[in-house]
Amino acid sequence: MLDLLLHDMEERLGTAGFKRVHEQEHPQAFGSREIVWAGPTGVLRLVWDGKESWIILEARPSNGINWEELRLEKVRRDGLDENGRKVLIQALDTWLSSS
Repeated sequence: MLDLLLHDMEERLGTAGFKRVHEQEHPQAFGSREIVWAGPTGVLRLVWDGKESWIILEARPSNGINWEELRLEKVRRDGLDENGRKVLIQALDTWLSSS
């Protein structure tokens, strides 16, 4: 489901002029991962905390230094469920429409 989430995010972000600028995986840290996109209105970061099983979606304006948490979603043992994917996409859509 994480791949589906990333696919949906890439579509929306690409349409809004965002590009993936950073990606880092940490297999030694329970498979944690960080992906960053930059665009005309800001920077977006998705963090998968493999140890605590959280996905954190954060954003900041292009000229800002402070990250704003858009959504923090707990991931079940069997992975991100459909509802979790939907609420993360909804948080992204809300941010994109307001920035």
